[in-house]
This record gives sequence, C-alpha cells and structure tokens, in this order.
Amino acid sequence: MEGVAKHTDPLIIYQEVQGLRTREIMNGSIIPIAFFIFILITLWRGGWDKLGLLEIIAVLLFGSIVVGWILLLYKTKLITEIRGDGLYVQRKPQHSTFKKIFLGDLKKYETVHLSRSYPWEALGDTPLLGSFYWGFRGKYYTLAGREAISLILKNGDSIIIGSQRPEELVRALDKIKQILPR
Repeated sequence: MEGVAKHTDPLIIYQEVQGLRTREIMNGSIIPIAFFIFILITLWRGGWDKLGLLEIIAVLLFGSIVVGWILLLYKTKLITEIRGDGLYVQRKPQHSTFKKIFLGDLKKYETVHLSRSYPWEALGDTPLLGSFYWGFRGKYYTLAGREAISLILKNGDSIIIGSQRPEELVRALDKIKQILPR
C-alpha cells in the first residue's frame, strides 16, 4: 500500500513504500505494446499459415519481453526509511540492498516540488545524459509524483528522494537529528 508505514522494527523511525500508479504503468507500457501489435499486424498480413518457426519464436520471445516489462513496472517500489544511524533508500527490484546516507553527512534538506525537468535542472544534467538514477552532480530516487526532498551533503553532493509525504519525512529527519549526538 502506497505511503503507509509498514514497519515493526523499533529502530525505524519513518518508512514510506511507494509503488507506481496504474497510470504510470500504462504510460510505460504503451510503446512496447504498440510495437508488439505492429509486429503482429505486419506478420499477419502474409497469413498466419505462412509464418515460419523463426517468426513464431520471435513473436513469442518479444511477447514475453513485453509481459516481463509490465510485471517489472508493477513490482517496482521505492522504499525510504529513517533509522537511528541514517536515511536508507531502496528501489526494488533494481537495488538488492538499501543505499545508506549517514545523517551526520547531511548539510541541508528541504521539501521540493518537482517540475518535469527539475531533477535535471537541480543536478546540472540534461534528460538525455542523466535521466535514470544518477547525474553528474548528484543522485535522485523517484517513482511517480511531483513531491520530494532535496538533500545537500557536506561534501557538496545533491540527492533528491521522491516522497508522497515529504513534510513528514522532513519532520522525521528533524526529530532524529535532535536525538543524535553532535
């Protein structure tokens, strides 16, 4: 369930689990499905009885890839946790473990509203060069939505983490930073 705390570990102060919404999954599936339909129509014009084994295998293989892509989109989750020793981010199934950001390394953090080009503008990238998970001057972890927190580390790196509840995430960071020894 999106945005609901699911933790039982007493060391976890904040947890948010986000998944892609149906609209984002459909948007990510339109081009592969359209291409698959184009291939089927192109092959069908010659008649199904004239298809060779190679064409049938190619259609089945490409159809399996399209179905696998859609299942991957359904399974994609962004998990953000604040524990006693740091902020943890994991994008499943792409990351097998959490990425840890030490709370002592944080210089500044704030909520931000993402425009379509915000991550690239903020990190000094262009969509073609840094549109996936990393940029030349920072990292960003987002799935869907326009709300996020921007972290500036003491070494100057920038990290943007998407959140459905950015104010609650900032409050949790404030709370844990007050508890930590200086």
